[in-house]
Order: sequence, then structure tokens, then C-alpha cells
Amino acid sequence: MSVVYMTGFETGDGADVETAGTIGFTSAAARTGAWGARCGNTFNSLKTGLNAKQVSFRGYCDFTAGAAGVGAVLQERVTAAVRLAVQFYSASSVIALVDNDGTLGFSTAIGTVTASRGVSHRIEILLDTTAGGIVQMLVNGILDINTTHSLSATNVNSFAIRG
Repeated sequence: MSVVYMTGFETGDGADVETAGTIGFTSAAARTGAWGARCGNTFNSLKTGLNAKQVSFRGYCDFTAGAAGVGAVLQERVTAAVRLAVQFYSASSVIALVDNDGTLGFSTAIGTVTASRGVSHRIEILLDTTAGGIVQMLVNGILDINTTHSLSATNVNSFAIRG
């Protein structure tokens, strides 16, 4: 397995952010360390061209705005198509993983950990694209969703985030 680290969040220069249109880097928004990134309400691509069979993503999300209904905060993509989406359900304050385009072959998995508004939550996503591979989500280090998918899927190209 190859490892790709994102840089730019720690230095404030956004070096590995592909489209930083609504991402601002500031020392005032830091969750840990000296710098943090704050996103607007549009998706911003992080490192693209990953071509990875197994991926993990870890970041901090603050659901302060908490728009009514369901809001996507993180997307795993194959080219520009959204495959796996992390969604925040504001009515119940839980987070779900959604097989957005049906190419993984699993149902929407709704977590049970309550995501409080105005608090930073560490979200970790693990995905193995081989048939029968894992689809997991940890919230604040707690395994909240642990499932597998049934289809052999195209390798992961990128992740995108929004505020």
C-alpha cells in the first residue's frame, strides 16, 4: 500500500489542495497545531490522482451551521463522480455513509454516535475497493459504522470536503 500525506494544512500554504476556492487557511481556526483550514459551502478537491485500492481519510468536522435536513461534508470520488458520501443528518445529529452511485453495493449506513453542533469531531473513513472490502467510519476514535461492500470497485481518485 502506498501512503499519500496531505500537506499545506500544517503550514497554511495549502500546497496539496487542488481547488482551494473556498478553503481558507488560518491560525485562528486550528483544531490542533498552528494552522487549520476552514471551508465554504462548496466542495473543494483535495489531492487528486490517488489511484488507490485502499484509502483512509481523517479530518475534523464542526457541524455548527447544521443546515436543516441532510448535508454532505465529505466525498470520495472516482474522477468527478461522487461514490462514497459522508452525510450529516441534522434532525438526529448522526452521520451516515452513503453509496452515492451504487457502485459499491451496500445500503446507506447510519451511525449512532451523536455529533454535537459547535464541537469539532474527528471523522475517519476507511475503504477497501476490492469485492467484500471494508467500509468503516470512526467518529472521535469510536468505530461507528463497520460494514463491507459486495462489488469490486474502481480505485479511489480523490476526496473533496466542504464546510
